[in-house]
Amino acid sequence: MSHAKFHRLLVMVMWLLSSAGSVALSMPLFAISQSSDEASLRALTEKFFSAYQKEDLDGVMALWSAKSPEFAASRQSLEQTFAAVEKIELKSFTFGKLTLDGPKVTVRVVVEMSALDGKTGKSGAGFGKLHLTFHCVKEGEDWKVWRYLPSDEDFAARLMAAETEVERKAL
Repeated sequence: MSHAKFHRLLVMVMWLLSSAGSVALSMPLFAISQSSDEASLRALTEKFFSAYQKEDLDGVMALWSAKSPEFAASRQSLEQTFAAVEKIELKSFTFGKLTLDGPKVTVRVVVEMSALDGKTGKSGAGFGKLHLTFHCVKEGEDWKVWRYLPSDEDFAARLMAAETEVERKAL
């Protein structure tokens, strides 16, 4: 092999190694970013249920995006819930599937909560084991709740919005 061919081969090998090295170096940074987002979203949902359990309306609403079209209705719904029940207890919390989509994310959680009806002293309606889906948006450095709803309602809405059989099967 001539010196010129050897030099070209050496340059190509070095270029490939440096390219592979930069890909390898960028992968952990991406993983760290995902891990950081996951930790932030976990903290957001934990704070949400901590404030919910304390019936802290302002604390819950501070975690919402003020830009959410459901902000006012959610505040009103929470006010009604907190007025109707006593002693909300979060018995278990499981952080589930997380789906990142750019500045938006879907987080599924399973919680078990109990509460007492404020008038009767019996178990409050709408509590128990709940499968919930949170839709969150990133505002600056912080994740905020855009909306949340029972996971079966979220699935039904996505299924109805799917335009093709392929999209429906993907769900």
